[in-house]
Amino acid sequence: MAKVSFFELSNFFPKQRLALEMTKYYDYVLLSGSRGSGKSMFLRWACLYWLLKWASEGIENVQVGLFCESYPTLYDRHIKLIREEFPRYLGKWKEQKKEFHLAKEYGGGIIMFRNLDDPSKYKSVELALIAIDELTRIPKQKFDELRGSLRWPGIAHCKFIAATNPHGEYLHWVRQLWIERNFPPELQDLKDQFYVVEVKTYDNPYLPPEYIKSLESLPERERKAFLEGDWYAFDDLIDESGYIPLFTLNQIKSAIYDSKPEPKIFPPSIMGVDVGAGGDKSAIVIRNDLFAKVLFHQKLSSVMDLVSIISQFIYEYNPTLVVIDTTGVGQGVYDRLEEIGFGLRLKKGIFGFPLSDERFVDKKAKYYWSLAEWINRGGKLIDNEAWYQLLTIKYKVISDRKIKIQSKEELLKKGIPSPDVADALALTFEETTDTLKDYSELVQQPQWF
Repeated sequence: MAKVSFFELSNFFPKQRLALEMTKYYDYVLLSGSRGSGKSMFLRWACLYWLLKWASEGIENVQVGLFCESYPTLYDRHIKLIREEFPRYLGKWKEQKKEFHLAKEYGGGIIMFRNLDDPSKYKSVELALIAIDELTRIPKQKFDELRGSLRWPGIAHCKFIAATNPHGEYLHWVRQLWIERNFPPELQDLKDQFYVVEVKTYDNPYLPPEYIKSLESLPERERKAFLEGDWYAFDDLIDESGYIPLFTLNQIKSAIYDSKPEPKIFPPSIMGVDVGAGGDKSAIVIRNDLFAKVLFHQKLSSVMDLVSIISQFIYEYNPTLVVIDTTGVGQGVYDRLEEIGFGLRLKKGIFGFPLSDERFVDKKAKYYWSLAEWINRGGKLIDNEAWYQLLTIKYKVISDRKIKIQSKEELLKKGIPSPDVADALALTFEETTDTLKDYSELVQQPQWF
């Protein structure tokens, strides 16, 4: 077989080549850029490059790791692509382990593909290179934990490579280190090893013109961040209490589905119920993997009237699970539905329930973060004006680096009414649709007792 150079295999364009070259001289390299700039592709090929380079130097069977914040993200950005991109003669994809193993003649190195739900799992793992996709979605604590795994016998300079858009809940610590070069005491000795390569959408010659035009048409802030790579594009959105909007107007407009005929919500599905009290409206929303729909949004003279309304919707839509906010008056609605035979379908959704999860303060934050990820993956909202309540939802990262959603009480002080429909939709993320299979066997048909 004729020898083929790495760059012939990878088809790196000049900025990607520059970034790879910088990894030879700096141990902490960040590829900072706009959307469509080839950042994710660069990471997986950079992992391959260093395994081949170390093998050429006689260091074989080296392990490296490529990380994302979640497995679905890891699959979409890397796993489903790597099996097509890497030539088969270089090695084999190990599906069960989620690893690419180089053939012995190419050094026998391993690229491990992992999510970052719990980085402490990797404390005992030695890695010669760590690559993280979308670093601004990772708290600094996870970055510090992973750095402890950067070690390999015979390799003096293990590598940390990351890529990100200038947007995300953990933007500030990434910007502090690589852009502002403001290093805390524990990183002072390493500050000369941090380097940033800025890559823009226009640097990628393989992008179709239509994609570039779509980025050029974004509202000003989104355009600055996602096309121009501006790290300060969203700074003026932070309010006096440090909260940032979870959604942009453009995101909500793009998510709203107003075509006809209206799609049906097929099971498996989840119904979320936000029970209004003190004159507030009650809201009922149903969602499956693809669509969400507002079923009910009204004030009621008695909240117990919701029992018959929910019962009718269960009969009509056959949801696998009904999640009810049982804080306050919602408990009575839950108890009555349980009494009349819907117990197997019911689950309590308690917004203020504290979590040990290191990312979120409570269930409310976790619900809303899952909702945002669903919309970003293409989830659609069947046309209803009430969806614009989502624009009132704000978050901030508090002192222990956990995500907190602004409370209803804080919104009311600003004259913003309760986001009841938004909360009902958030409740549908008490479970993922994958886990609904466990419920489906119990509730194949509506129960009437």
